Amino acid sequence: MKKVLLATAVAAMAFTSCSQNEEFENAGQVEIGFNSIVKNSTRAAEVDLIELKKQGFKVYAYNTGSDLIGTGVLNKPIMENESITWNTNKWTSAKYYWPSTGNVQFFAYSSKSSLALTASTTDKYPTLVDYTVPALASAQEDLLIAQATDKTKVSATIDFVFSHALTQVNFSIKGEDDLKYTVSEIKLSGIGNKGTYKYENNTWTVTGSETYICAISATPADNLVIGTTAKSVSSEPLMLLPQKLTTAKVIVSYIVTDSNNNEVYKAIDKESSITTTWNPGKKVRYTLELTNDATEIGWNVTSVDEWSSDSNKEEDNDITPVTPENL
Repeated sequence: MKKVLLATAVAAMAFTSCSQNEEFENAGQVEIGFNSIVKNSTRAAEVDLIELKKQGFKVYAYNTGSDLIGTGVLNKPIMENESITWNTNKWTSAKYYWPSTGNVQFFAYSSKSSLALTASTTDKYPTLVDYTVPALASAQEDLLIAQATDKTKVSATIDFVFSHALTQVNFSIKGEDDLKYTVSEIKLSGIGNKGTYKYENNTWTVTGSETYICAISATPADNLVIGTTAKSVSSEPLMLLPQKLTTAKVIVSYIVTDSNNNEVYKAIDKESSITTTWNPGKKVRYTLELTNDATEIGWNVTSVDEWSSDSNKEEDNDITPVTPENL
């Protein structure tokens, strides 16, 4: 029995807040403001700037004094998980003011959940800890990350450029012949589901293992392909943790029908291994090359039978001669 073959392509391919800290009481009253954009967001499943304005984001900020990012420790917090929301025509928050001196490091995220950034008194960058990707595709999200470093009082307004922190996984399908291939389920198994994100180098440390089911359309025609030209599966993309895959598998179920819609082959949980690396902010598309062992009806003729005699009626002595007089 033939196996499912896979081809992979990488496609283009946040302290309880207060309105004013005592550090700022005599700081000249320059308020900290925010602006934001989202890089490379084009599909409905992704968070673009319009969606970000609906969702808002959270900010952590630290004063590192005369030290620049990467050299000073984050031991003087200014904001901790402060909510930034869009109000009519600008981003707003509780009021915070710039310190009179020093460099301020800003770290932000946008999520449907309230997450936690950690930074000890010896850390030079924060980490986002224990982020877990839900098992259901419908509950997954496009997690956004941003940072603005070495900002001072003269900066006034912080411009954030948000990037996608997860890997977006999509699927396409194609057949090996002119039969009809209809996919009913696609799963990814052996995928790490809990991770810690490091702002320092935009990397994840991932643990755990989960099986994710692609939320494909319930309408069979949306996931039907005829022939060897690849077709995108009608589904929401999976938003998963960036990681190096070593034990992952893609598992697919589908049926194959002929031109009369008769089922000629059925595949349940056909699987193939995936060994690759997923990176933050990247779209990955797997093209599932679907095969079958349907057997075509063939034709062959080896001979034509000879005529045979009926011994009761056609023996020589029973034959009546046919003459003009007998007609």
